[in-house]
Amino acid sequence: MKPQTRRLGLAVVGVVAALAYALLMWRGPWWADGPHLRKEDLQPADGVIITGFRPMLVALGAGAVAALGLYYTHRTHRHAEKLYEHSQEQFAHVREKDREQATLTREGQVTERYVEAIKLLGSGNLHERLGGIYSLKRIMNDSERDHRAVVEVLSAFVRTLARSGSRPAGEAQEPQTGSLRNRLRSWSLTSWRP
Repeated sequence: MKPQTRRLGLAVVGVVAALAYALLMWRGPWWADGPHLRKEDLQPADGVIITGFRPMLVALGAGAVAALGLYYTHRTHRHAEKLYEHSQEQFAHVREKDREQATLTREGQVTERYVEAIKLLGSGNLHERLGGIYSLKRIMNDSERDHRAVVEVLSAFVRTLARSGSRPAGEAQEPQTGSLRNRLRSWSLTSWRP
C-alpha cells in the first residue's frame, strides 16, 4: 500500500471516529439507556444517568488518545532503533573499509621503501649501499610480513659478493696487501695494547 493512500485512509478513519464520538456525546445517553430517560421533561434521576455516561465517554476518549499516542511513540521508537542499527552496520562497514585502506596504504609505503632500498643496495657507492642495508633492516623491523624477504635479499647480496670475491660494480678496488685471511691472522689480541 502506498504511503499516500495509507495516510488518506487514516485521515478518513480519524474524521469518522471524531464524528462518531461527538454524536455519542450528544445522543449517547438516550441510545444506551433510552427506556429509562424521558425525552422532554428531564428529572434529577435522568441527570445522574446523563452525567455518568458523558464522563465515562470522556475517560474512554482520553484512554483512546493515550493508547494512540503510545502506539505512535512505540512505532517511532522502533523506527529509531532500526535507523540506529542500520547506522551501526554502516559505521562498522566504513571502519572495516578504512582499516583495509590503511593496510593497503601501509603496504604500498613499505613496497616503495623496499624498492628504494634495493636501488641503494645495488649502488656503487659504499655509503649508499650501507643506507640500503639499514633501510632494509628498518623495513624488516616494521613489517613482519616482509621479514623473510629482506633476510633473503640481504643473504643473496652477501653470497653474490662472496662468490665474486670483488666489490660491486662502480666501487674502486683497494690494492691487495694479502688475503683477508692472512690480514686477520696477522692481527692478534696480543699485539693490541691500550
